[in-house]
Amino acid sequence: MYLDEFQNYLAKEKLLPNWEYTINIIPCGNSNNDVLERNIYVCPKERSHSRTEYFGLYSDKQVSHLFEIIVCASVFISEDQAEFDFKVNWKNTDKDNTE
Repeated sequence: MYLDEFQNYLAKEKLLPNWEYTINIIPCGNSNNDVLERNIYVCPKERSHSRTEYFGLYSDKQVSHLFEIIVCASVFISEDQAEFDFKVNWKNTDKDNTE
C-alpha cells in the first residue's frame, strides 16, 4: 500500500523511469489460459498496476510470454451481476504520458 503511494508520487514528480521502458511481471496462477487465449488479464480488485508498456506472464518460475499493453481498464460488477461500470485507467495507444 505505502509502496504504491510512493511510486505514484515519484511518477507524478517525474522521478521514475518512463513507463515506455518498463515491464510488469505478473504471477497469473490459474488465469494463464485466459491470457494466452483471449489476450486479456483479469486481476483481483485488491491489486493495482502502475502504467507500463509491457506485461510479462509469470508461471512455473519463469516469464513465459511478453505482451504489449494497449489499455488498462477497470470493470466494476454489482453483487447481483445485473449492472456494471467500465473505466479506462490508462491507454498506451497514443504514447503520451497522461494517465
